[in-house]
Amino acid sequence: VLRTMTAKQIAVAFHGIGSPGRELEKGESRYWISRDRFLQFLDLVAADPDPAHVLLTFDDANDSDFHIALPALQERGLTGSFFVITSRLDRPGSLSTEQLRILSERMDVGSHGVDHVDWRKMPPNRLDGELFGAKRILERCIGRPVTSTSIPFGRYNARVLSAVRRAGYTKIFSSDGGPSEPTDLPIGRTNVRAETTLRDFADLVQ
Repeated sequence: VLRTMTAKQIAVAFHGIGSPGRELEKGESRYWISRDRFLQFLDLVAADPDPAHVLLTFDDANDSDFHIALPALQERGLTGSFFVITSRLDRPGSLSTEQLRILSERMDVGSHGVDHVDWRKMPPNRLDGELFGAKRILERCIGRPVTSTSIPFGRYNARVLSAVRRAGYTKIFSSDGGPSEPTDLPIGRTNVRAETTLRDFADLVQ
C-alpha cells in the first residue's frame, strides 16, 4: 500500500512477551503474547514499505522488554517506546535500573506512572505524585528529560489530561485505537492481546 508523507500513523501497545517472571494482575494474562508471535508481528512491520508509520510501544516495564523486545527490534532496524511503572523497577520479572539505562541508550523511554492505577480515580495531590514522581525517578535513572507517558488502562478524562500536561509531558498515549496524527493529545493505541492473530495485526498496521 502506497502512503504519502502525510499519512496517519498507527500506534500499537505490547505488554508482556513470553513467560511472565512475576505474578500477574487480574485480567493481565490476556495481554501476554508468545515470543514467536511477537517476532512475526515485528517481521510484518519491518517488511512494510514505510515501517516508521507504525509506532511500537511497550507498557509495564516487564523484563521481556530487555531480553526479547530490545534485541528483536535492533535486529530489524526498528525502534520502540517503553513506558515504565517505576515501582516495579528492580523487582523480579521487571526491568532493573541497569537494564533501563541500556534500553534508554537505544530506544525511547517514557512514564507509565509510579504504580499501575487508574488516574481518573486519584485525588489531585496523589495524581501529581504519580506524574511528577515517576518523571523524576526515570530522569534520574536515564540522565535525560522524560516527556512522554502512556495512561494506565488507557482511561482518562479532561482533568487527567490537564494534570499530565502540567507535569511536563508533551506526548501522551492512550488505548483508544485507530490511526492518529503525531500532534494528537492523546495518541490512540491498539492493544495487542493473546488472541490477536497475524491477520489481525496485518490488517491493523496496513
